[in-house]
Amino acid sequence: RSTALAEIGIGSPPIAEILIPREGHEFHVGEKFILTGKTNEMTVTDGSNMMWEVRQHHSSHYHSFLEPTYGDQIRLQAAPSPEDFLASTNSYLEVILTVTNSVGLKTSRSRKIMPKIITVKVDSEPQGLTILIDQHEIITPRTFDSWANHPLQLDAINQGNFAFESWLHEGKQKHFILMPMKVGIRPKFFAKYRDIAPTLSPLPSLLPPALEPIRLPSQERITSLPTRSFTVFPSPIHTLKPPLD
Repeated sequence: RSTALAEIGIGSPPIAEILIPREGHEFHVGEKFILTGKTNEMTVTDGSNMMWEVRQHHSSHYHSFLEPTYGDQIRLQAAPSPEDFLASTNSYLEVILTVTNSVGLKTSRSRKIMPKIITVKVDSEPQGLTILIDQHEIITPRTFDSWANHPLQLDAINQGNFAFESWLHEGKQKHFILMPMKVGIRPKFFAKYRDIAPTLSPLPSLLPPALEPIRLPSQERITSLPTRSFTVFPSPIHTLKPPLD
């Protein structure tokens, strides 16, 4: 006769509620949170039955931003910048709270925290040049998204016959500039270039100098020339005789 053992939980799963960060909150780079939750499990009062985890999502993968940590009111490190230029449009934080009650039943809740998006425009004179934004190449003019309070790197690289001259906001050729905190402000950055192509002097002409045209006398001048008469005398005819023997 065989027997099977099964673990049966008694009671109801605990309540798990994320209080901070609140639903719909958007973070700025450098913002700090104190992770705060709520549960109806009263057998533990020090928060040791609450486990927090934070993931930094980027496209189809994520990195751990906070390893599983037990307790309540957990101080989270400063909110990150996007990993790279393209990450500005497909990244966010996910906060996960798991509560375990006295009989081992668990309840998990998660919350997505999206970044504050700042729309940026970069242009140049002349247009159509390459500028590096967070080490990513763009062609001017270009509008793109960044995050609030992110230190955006601008690099107006020299290229071809065009050398960087100045930024309209007077920054260095390569520098960082902090994005605004308030959504709705649309920063614009303009780089001016100068053309350094050498100017060539015109080549001397290899053609001979123009000649003065020869003018023929007109018909009137020809007909008005004085005329002279000539008398032709016949020449004597000499007959050659054969030599005599």
